[in-house]
This record gives sequence, C-alpha cells and structure tokens, in this order.
Amino acid sequence: GTADGSGEYEEVLKQVPKQDYLDKYQKRIVLDALNQGMRMKGFYSPSVFPNPGEEAEKLLAQGPGKLSEEKLYDLNKLLLKSVLKNTAADLSEWGQSDSTNLLKDMHSSGIENAWIGLSNWADGLMNPQLVSEADQLGYLIAPYDSYHSIQQNADPSWNTASFADSSLYENATITRKDGTKVAGFLQ
Repeated sequence: GTADGSGEYEEVLKQVPKQDYLDKYQKRIVLDALNQGMRMKGFYSPSVFPNPGEEAEKLLAQGPGKLSEEKLYDLNKLLLKSVLKNTAADLSEWGQSDSTNLLKDMHSSGIENAWIGLSNWADGLMNPQLVSEADQLGYLIAPYDSYHSIQQNADPSWNTASFADSSLYENATITRKDGTKVAGFLQ
C-alpha cells in the first residue's frame, strides 16, 4: 500500500504488464511508491537483498531503526541499487535530472534569486545534492510550511503537521481573543 492509502499504485501495477511503455502519470505513481519505500525502516530483507555491499553492511550494522532519516535513505537506496545493478543509474545520479539540472538551467537563464520549495523537509534529506546545489547557486531552499497546519488526527507521513503530543491540537493552536481557533489548511 501507499502512504496516502490510494489504489493508484495497485492500478498502475496491473496496467504496466499489458503495455510496452510507461506514461508520465504511471512513472510518477511508481516513483512516488519507490520514494515511500526509501523512507521505510523495514525495507531491508536478507532474502531480497542477499549482497547489499560493504557500505550498506556498515549501515545495517548500526541498525536501520537507529539511523538518521538521511542515513536510512542512503541505506535503502544502496539496497535497491544492489539488486538493480546496472539497470539503474549510479546513485549519485538518482533524482538529479529534474532537480540539480533544473537549478543549473534556471541559474544560467539569469534567475539569480529564487525560493526552491519542497513539499516536505524529508525531500531535502532524500536528495542532499539538490540542497547543496541550490545553496551554492544562492537560492533559498526550504519546505513549504504554513506554521498552522497541526491536525487533530494527523497522518504521520505528513511530518510538518504530525506531532506525538496529541494535546497540541487543543493547546498550541492560534486562538483569537474571544477563544475561537484560527482555522488552518482545509479548515
């Protein structure tokens, strides 16, 4: 399943074997699912990844559940590459065609100042090259956050609005003088 609970990924998996191509929509759905997999602490399976490589072995020895989010992404990318081998580009190229290359194109086109918005801060951890390139070019790079999107029943995958302390929804929101709450995103 996917984090958003939609059936899109399952549908795409049914469609693909009947085709000799992937359309843009299908590629996005598959890529989103792969990116979600790269976030999983339980991604590693010895039977699926029998020869993960020296770098992955070092990270596995630390325990996937103890790794920082960035190191977990590194581990899971190494694991996936260990089975994809030469059918996938070098890890340093993953995610670069629509990110660092785009930044370089923007800069060479004369755009000197820009905010590079991420939908989630974890996107920067998954692609540190993008963050570094944006910084080197003088761009501001940061996730979009309205700072008032705390949710009563938050989806943990939406890490800018999900908090372990459930009392925050009632006690840490923006409140008017008359005691009514200021509604945020989607009210």
